[in-house]
Amino acid sequence: MVDLPGAADSIKAAPHYRGHLTPLVFGEVWGEVESAAPAILLIPGFGGVIDEPLREVARSFWRTGLCALVVDRPRFGLSGGEPRGELDPEVNVTSFAEVLNGINRGSDGQVGVWGTSFGAAEALMLAERDARVKAVVAQAPPRAIRRDVMVQKELERTVALDTQRRAEGHSPKSIPLVSDNPNAICAMPGAGAWNHLTKVATESWRNEITVRSLLLCSQVDSAELLRQASVPVCVIGIRNDPEALSEDEIPETVEKVFLEGEHYDIYGSCLNESTRAAVSFFKRQFAKTS
Repeated sequence: MVDLPGAADSIKAAPHYRGHLTPLVFGEVWGEVESAAPAILLIPGFGGVIDEPLREVARSFWRTGLCALVVDRPRFGLSGGEPRGELDPEVNVTSFAEVLNGINRGSDGQVGVWGTSFGAAEALMLAERDARVKAVVAQAPPRAIRRDVMVQKELERTVALDTQRRAEGHSPKSIPLVSDNPNAICAMPGAGAWNHLTKVATESWRNEITVRSLLLCSQVDSAELLRQASVPVCVIGIRNDPEALSEDEIPETVEKVFLEGEHYDIYGSCLNESTRAAVSFFKRQFAKTS
């Protein structure tokens, strides 16, 4: 069993470094980058930025002997890049690999990636492309988006028109990430998404995302990425979570830990338990290579 710090101790802690980890990517480092401790890159959820639940995971990793680097995606939060609010998995994965360039672990070092929600999919993409990544925790990896054919065609038409208007000098078309109006158009409908994201929102979080992001993200299949994974992976999820892959959808080759609760409990009442499972997984994997 891995002992995690109490909340009171965690609140007193501050990151060892807070600033740009690359010219584009802003982040916080919990631990000594130059040390031999395993380094874990933490990626936020869909449209998310560095917030208190994510920071609590990073603090817990650090207090158990890991070096944690938590980042804002390019074009989100305090990271640079334009257009703002555009979630492009290809751009993000390339940028995350550049972050790894700065931690001096080498090709045989101990580097892991932890991602939640859509960040879990990006963590799996990074591991597939960067041999430095030796283990992945995919928390609540999202289901593949299956839209009605007419809805998908309308999205593609909207993105095509948006691309044309961008070329003419117009601003990218954006929609809210969440809304408290059940009839409003937004990327993440429902009271749960609104309540969670507005509760943990920081000053750098903006309630918007480009429509092009929706098309780009729909092309990423978490289940297929799990089937293709060539490094050890642990999926941490919530049972009966309609927004993430179910236990039955996780390949037999992948370790899995499923908790009782609802989707956003993984950032609240289940946070300590999910973090404990992640720390245990990383410790076991890196013990094999030390």
